[in-house]
Amino acid sequence: MNKWGYPELLPPVDNAEVGSRVFELLNKIITDKINLGLHKKWLNHYQLGRNKHWKRESTTVPLITGNLLQVHRQRTVNMLTDNNPIFNVVQLGGKPDAPIYDKLHQASKYWWIEQEQQERYEESVLNGETYGVCIEKSIFNPELEYNLGEVETVIVDPFRFGFWPLKCKDIQKAEAVFHYYPMGVAEAKRRWPKYKNLIQPDSQLLGEMGEERRELITGSNKESITARIGGTIKTLFTGSTDKMYDADDTLVCECWCKDYTRHPETNAYIYTGKIRCVTTCNGGKLVLSDRSNPSINPAYDIKKAQNTYLYDKYPFIMVVSVKDTSTAWGSSDFEQLEQLNREFNKAISQLVFLKDKAARPKIVNPKSSGIPNSHFTNIPSVVNPKNPVEAAALRYMDFPSSPIDVEKAAALLKEIFFLVSGTFDLEQAQTPGREVIAYKAIAALLERAATMMRGKIRGYSRLLRERGRMYLSHLQNWYTEDRWFFYEEAGKSKTDKINASEVNFPVKLTVVNGSMLPVSKVQQREEALVLYEKGAIDQQDLLEKLDWSNRSDLLERMKAGPLGDLVMKLEAMGAPDEILEVINMIAPMEEEDFEKAVVGGDIPPVDWPNVQDKESRVAVENDLAMEKLKKERADRQLVEEKITTERVEQTIKQAGVEFDREKLRIEEKKVDAEIVAIKREPTQTAKEKNVTEKGLKSNNKKT
Repeated sequence: MNKWGYPELLPPVDNAEVGSRVFELLNKIITDKINLGLHKKWLNHYQLGRNKHWKRESTTVPLITGNLLQVHRQRTVNMLTDNNPIFNVVQLGGKPDAPIYDKLHQASKYWWIEQEQQERYEESVLNGETYGVCIEKSIFNPELEYNLGEVETVIVDPFRFGFWPLKCKDIQKAEAVFHYYPMGVAEAKRRWPKYKNLIQPDSQLLGEMGEERRELITGSNKESITARIGGTIKTLFTGSTDKMYDADDTLVCECWCKDYTRHPETNAYIYTGKIRCVTTCNGGKLVLSDRSNPSINPAYDIKKAQNTYLYDKYPFIMVVSVKDTSTAWGSSDFEQLEQLNREFNKAISQLVFLKDKAARPKIVNPKSSGIPNSHFTNIPSVVNPKNPVEAAALRYMDFPSSPIDVEKAAALLKEIFFLVSGTFDLEQAQTPGREVIAYKAIAALLERAATMMRGKIRGYSRLLRERGRMYLSHLQNWYTEDRWFFYEEAGKSKTDKINASEVNFPVKLTVVNGSMLPVSKVQQREEALVLYEKGAIDQQDLLEKLDWSNRSDLLERMKAGPLGDLVMKLEAMGAPDEILEVINMIAPMEEEDFEKAVVGGDIPPVDWPNVQDKESRVAVENDLAMEKLKKERADRQLVEEKITTERVEQTIKQAGVEFDREKLRIEEKKVDAEIVAIKREPTQTAKEKNVTEKGLKSNNKKT
């Protein structure tokens, strides 16, 4: 029973001592890591990788570094991360539809490529080969993918990770795991706006130890670095980088622990999967969050949530490069190779020193020569000795010879280094005196390298399996909307979608062991050609191994046969099906086989169209064409006649208008003449006038 009267590792929620308890355990974890020499060792390995092998500089002797450690590390990382891993998704219970497993498989591959998981994997392996241990954290980040959210893999620096109890060797069996890291105060206030007025920078905690951070980066061995707990926490901020943290940073600590507290009424566990996550800062004085298992969606049905991988597991993965049965932190190849690399550096430094000494011979200048030493320079000039005797004494001293033992020692040290490391050059594939097939030699080298790294391959394969299973767990919990993905099938790109509601049953993801290792493309192609000639594989497998472009279209054309294009054209022209079948049947036949098939009646009879019917059909078609042509001509002639008629009518109408105008002019002149005549004969009676007007009598009546 703890001092707060509670049987669990941490006090109950809302207890004032939750944060201080977290930092109390953190203090013990960091102190234990420093006592084990982990921080000092990791920093040394980081410096070796950065080509900082010499403890001090020299102005008289050239200090040369041949960083064989970097060569070995880079070869190992490149080999272990050469290819994307091959996933398999299998069911654990129930009998759901098989297509869902194909969708899960394709969705996993899409996530791996689109979220740059191969790059994350390379960073993890690089950490593993540098520090001897690599740690990952799998979370669902709601801010990714335009706030739709996506599964994110966080690479955890070993300087900022720990577990309780201290002697635990499997973090999934630990009572608690700790992830602690510096965060800007502004970022912390944005993430936890409820406590924005309480979050404070650890300026006093970080500012006092600035000199010690510099000492760690430069590799100083002062014991005062770990004299106080403040100093031990400061080492976290140096980590494995040269970054100097500002006084605006605050130390955030996440404590993921097992908590078996039950509800007093229902007797059910309060925390989902018995996992509790406490986030605190300000040296434990401020608890930012205290919640149930964050990997499980609280809106997800608890019975279905039990089928997910992270229901009762920490979202952390810890893998070592070289196993050490006495500790969970493992070891690195650097521990075995560091001294050999230092001796190699000494040997090549001695060679450079001897080379420089031989390139700068001494000049014998007698004191009585009368020539000052300053006259002997690299610039061509003239010197004048006092007498011939002095002139004969001027000479270069003999060049010092380079000891051959130094060269042999350097070559021997290099050979021993790569013998111990288990890595080698591809030049070793050359076999003097015998001819070998290139791809067989390369395949043998790759197989030998895989054998030497079998332990690393098993460890990093487990890392990939855990990462993939955690991804599927997040998918089941947080893919509440349809997620679209694309994949390639038979050389064609296809799209599909997946939703968490489709995957409410237990599933498991596996990784083909060694699938991430390099594969000789030349070897694959040579083997594919041999297997195809022997009939062990088909055309599709051969084209896939050759990585042939447009192989899907090529396969369709090959399946259609040698006359495939002709058959498709005949089909487009409306040829009968029985004719197309016969063409496909007899096209690949040899002459003898065709004759036997005709004699034996194996070829089905075809009702070929009658030639006379064909001629009649052609004649009818010609007649129809002539009728159509005549009709077109008649229509065209009718249109022309209509145009002519319209033109004539327009001419007539125009002539009628002119006639009417002329008639009006005549009538006007006639009226004018009559008016003039009336003016000339004013005494003429109306009766006479009526008689004279066109020979008519007036019909006017007297009033």
